Amino acid sequence: MIRQAGWEIRYDRWHQPQGDKPALPARVTALKEKKRVRVVVSSWQELNP
Repeated sequence: MIRQAGWEIRYDRWHQPQGDKPALPARVTALKEKKRVRVVVSSWQELNP
């Protein structure tokens, strides 16, 4: 959990690490007073620079 600028950020669920890829968040919830934002990530894609 992270707290910053009045927001509380929770990492509620994680994707399992696969091979050399780390575990990445599957669900993130941000709370501030009566506001709530939830982001659900079904998959991650690596970008090549």
